[in-house]
Amino acid sequence: MSNLQVRIHPQVRFVEKEGAAVLLQLDRGRYQSLNGSGLTIWSDIGNGTTVDDLVSRMCSRHPGVARQRIDDDVRKFLAQLQSRGVVTLEAAP
Repeated sequence: MSNLQVRIHPQVRFVEKEGAAVLLQLDRGRYQSLNGSGLTIWSDIGNGTTVDDLVSRMCSRHPGVARQRIDDDVRKFLAQLQSRGVVTLEAAP
């Protein structure tokens, strides 16, 4: 899962209101709330962002945390989003 690009499903919308961050799946009528770390990762997902990009950005924000722990946490979060149809992970060109 290292050299994979993260793509947001086109029917997913991000809403942040009154301190709460939520992902809405318009086609499924479902939602998922995000905690602080989830919001930070979500905010970094852009066109062509890879899993390694996200891990590196989180490591730069949290220099006192072991890279392996951050890597594991980012991958776990992305796997949850993928299993719910919020994102897809595709091989990077």
